[in-house]
Amino acid sequence: MTVTVQDTIERQLVIPVGRQRVWEAITAPDQIAAWFSDTVTMELEPGSPIVFHWDDYGDRRGQVEIVDPPNRFAYRWIPTDETDQSIPFDEVPSTLVEYTLEETSEGTRVTVTESGFSRLPAEVREQMVRGNTEGWIMKTTALLDYLVADGAC
Repeated sequence: MTVTVQDTIERQLVIPVGRQRVWEAITAPDQIAAWFSDTVTMELEPGSPIVFHWDDYGDRRGQVEIVDPPNRFAYRWIPTDETDQSIPFDEVPSTLVEYTLEETSEGTRVTVTESGFSRLPAEVREQMVRGNTEGWIMKTTALLDYLVADGAC
């Protein structure tokens, strides 16, 4: 019997601010730290490493893939706990997180897509899809709250 595992999560919302303001919130490390993780270290350049840090959960490493201001930003990351961070990034199963920004009459439509769950080890796939589905609901809501509280609208 073949079990099919969901490979992609997509979350979409319209934020009542301009696209450039959303772009800054999803690409500037100090702003990412205000709604996504406790700290983030990265350069906004394809191929650059990223480290997301949560005080309660530890680090997740990644790599910038696409920088197309103010339309698309994408990175690969390792959404699972890593026991050996000395293994080169490209040798560890990762997922691709992509933000697509589109102007609308109401503000900016933000589409967050995370794909590649089928590449993760079988024993964690389902748990990662479930956890990250809930996580993206929380994080995109936090992004909305951050931008609205920022007075940007």
